[in-house]
This record gives sequence, C-alpha cells and structure tokens, in this order.
Amino acid sequence: MSSLSIAPSFVPVRPAPQVRLTRRGRLVVFVTSLLIVLTAAFVLAAGAMGTDHAGTPTPTATWVVGDGETLGGIARQVGSSVLELEQLNRLSSAEIMAGQKLRVPTAG
Repeated sequence: MSSLSIAPSFVPVRPAPQVRLTRRGRLVVFVTSLLIVLTAAFVLAAGAMGTDHAGTPTPTATWVVGDGETLGGIARQVGSSVLELEQLNRLSSAEIMAGQKLRVPTAG
C-alpha cells in the first residue's frame, strides 16, 4: 500500500523594493500634479463663467390658466416645453391652478 502526503509548498516572499525619488524626480511629480490640478480647475471654472452680455430676452405674453388646463396642454398650444414654461415662470413643479397667470413665449 502506498501513502500520499500533501504538504504546503513554501515560497519565500521578497519585500518590495523601496522607491526613492531624487530631487529631480520629486520636482517632476510636483509639477505634473500641479498641472493636473490647474487644468481641472480651469475646465471647471470655464463652465461657470458668465459674460458681460445680458442676452436677448424671450418675448412673452400672459396666459390665464383655465379650468382643467395643464402645463403640458398649455405648452403644446404655445409650441413650447413644460420645462421651458417652468423656468420662465420660476415654478418648482408642473402644478398650476385655474386663474393663475403664466408667461408664455411668443413667436415675435
């Protein structure tokens, strides 16, 4: 009869070599990091910049909401979107009430 013995194999683990940066290497890492941060800041700031121009105002008319009218229905009638009407009238939702006055864009 034969016997089989299983023993875990032992593999010595070598410690990772230490990386030491020279003065020049530290300077390269610093300048590269600085460029990355400045580029990210510039890209983020470019999207938030305003201009000196006020822009062209949207010509509007006044719409009095009737019974049973919805913002979606009004938007379809004036050729606009619900989102545009919400922004134009500073509404927090699409909920409107009969008798409420809304500004709607006109084609003028």
